[in-house]
Amino acid sequence: MKAYRAVLKREDEFPNHQTTVYVDYPYIVATQAIESEYSNVLSVLHKYKSRLMFSLDKFKWHASFALINNDPEQAKLALDVAEVKRSGIKYHQILDLSVMSTLM
Repeated sequence: MKAYRAVLKREDEFPNHQTTVYVDYPYIVATQAIESEYSNVLSVLHKYKSRLMFSLDKFKWHASFALINNDPEQAKLALDVAEVKRSGIKYHQILDLSVMSTLM
């Protein structure tokens, strides 16, 4: 958890070098029910929401928020994002979260 927080701090210092830690960290915390990290992760989710671009990131954002807050509306949004097949981004048109998750 400390490493994830360090990466986020570094990205704030050097905004041209960004990773997906802003959704990976909350997703791990939420799926592993690491309650001691919940308040920090909720801050991360709110702070970096504007960075959401790809469906996998959006899924992790909504799923994390839903799991931590037991929020069925956010869970529905996560499931809706999982169904998206076209990105609307010129060079990244095809989306399939089941394929993308196997690449991770």
